[in-house]
Amino acid sequence: MTRLAGFVGGIVLSGSTIYLCVTELRSRTHYNSFVLRESRARLEALQKPATLPENPKPYIARPSLLETMKDRWNAELEGVWRWSQNLDHVKIREGLEEKAGNVVANLAK
Repeated sequence: MTRLAGFVGGIVLSGSTIYLCVTELRSRTHYNSFVLRESRARLEALQKPATLPENPKPYIARPSLLETMKDRWNAELEGVWRWSQNLDHVKIREGLEEKAGNVVANLAK
């Protein structure tokens, strides 16, 4: 029994020593990795030029509520005009003619 106890004791001692060494090595590796990443970030920050904050856009006050409403109305009209210019009027006309023909054909039946 003493040989078996000595063998098991040796395995436990060797295994625990290896486990503690690997755990310590892993924690040191993580720490070194963190330090290297931190150093790299600081060096990259030194290489980048300093950026100045953008100046805020100056506030432009409208003369009145009526002028603001006129501007919005004109912007809406411009948008509708641009939208109508991009339409395919021939295709729309052909579609309407086809629908009207279908209605007439249904009424004739």
